[in-house]
Amino acid sequence: MRLNFHHNTNSNKDARPREAKGAAAGALSANTAESQAKSQAKPQGQGDRVTLSGETRERAGSSRAATLSAGMMSWMQADDAKSGETKETENAGATQKTQQNGETTETRGTLLESSKKGFKGWDGDGDGYLTKTEIEKSLQNKNLSPEDKAALETLRGRQQQIESYSNDEYGSEKSGMTLKDLEEFQKNGKQDAKLAEEQYRIEHELATEPDDVKAKALQNRDNPADLKDKFGTRDYYIERYKDARRRNPESAAPDYYLNYGLKYFDRFKELQPTLSPEGQQWLDSTKVKLQEKMEARIKQGDFAALERDPEAFKKFAYDSHPSAYLEGGLSKVPYADRVRIGMTPDSNDLWTKDGLSQAWETGVEVIRQDAEGANQKLTENGTQPFPVGTGWYPYMMQTAR
Repeated sequence: MRLNFHHNTNSNKDARPREAKGAAAGALSANTAESQAKSQAKPQGQGDRVTLSGETRERAGSSRAATLSAGMMSWMQADDAKSGETKETENAGATQKTQQNGETTETRGTLLESSKKGFKGWDGDGDGYLTKTEIEKSLQNKNLSPEDKAALETLRGRQQQIESYSNDEYGSEKSGMTLKDLEEFQKNGKQDAKLAEEQYRIEHELATEPDDVKAKALQNRDNPADLKDKFGTRDYYIERYKDARRRNPESAAPDYYLNYGLKYFDRFKELQPTLSPEGQQWLDSTKVKLQEKMEARIKQGDFAALERDPEAFKKFAYDSHPSAYLEGGLSKVPYADRVRIGMTPDSNDLWTKDGLSQAWETGVEVIRQDAEGANQKLTENGTQPFPVGTGWYPYMMQTAR
């Protein structure tokens, strides 16, 4: 907002534009004093003119200017701390958060900006390639800034994902990620780049948490938080990630939380409007079922230890998918929807041992349920049903396992 104050005389107009917010009070006070000093030379009935966002209003005199000054300052203060809301604004790569008590905390830069600032210090051998070993070594530095720590934690485990984005090596891209790789990843990484940026913001938040919060989490190192109140939301995966990182500050959280659970929660949400009512209902049910099964595993015990074993955790998570899909009612979903659903995962998530296993087991069970449904209709019509449950089906299920 800009405030323009114009003082009128019989022969001319003296226009003095002033900046709002910080300069508004001083400008109003100075203008009021000037108006009082010249009031004797002013024809009766002629006052100052005040322009607010393009609207011009007549002022009767200095008393109205003082009233306007007080009113405008109150309005500005109220606008800055509207009922305790936390406001976030993007400004040249910086996110600024203003709290009700007037304290301001600032998160400087994006993942790419922080990486550019820290890259030279992290690249131990100075060859321009950042490797997994160099990232892990850099994370051992106890004096890292919140931005450096957030960037390194985000890049940890993403070497293979990022290093192929720029063709800066002869042959296979295996030497590590470069700044050019990071730039291309940010430009062309689509959902993966957005997830990395979200992880960077989460990690920065964790790095700047009060010491008492960090200490309390360490006291509950083997006691994962209860997140049943987050069922059915993307926040479930975010909070599960945060909880794991708080309890294990020196270790990476399971990659599954953000780069599978959250990733496909968002992607299927985008897909949902294109599905039939049955398909949409299946998605709503299944996203809850998946989270319920994870929470049920926590109650069995040793979940904290499972989180610290990346491969074991991934296998557990993938193994829980088929039953969640089926219990969500996949067999009731039209075939056209099943094709859309099946085409949604990325090939690098599907074409793995665990990915293929869950797809096979789910497919075989859906075929069995479809056959049972068809047999029921055949029986109702007086036709001999197909012998489901003997021969081929047990063999296929055994093969799937």
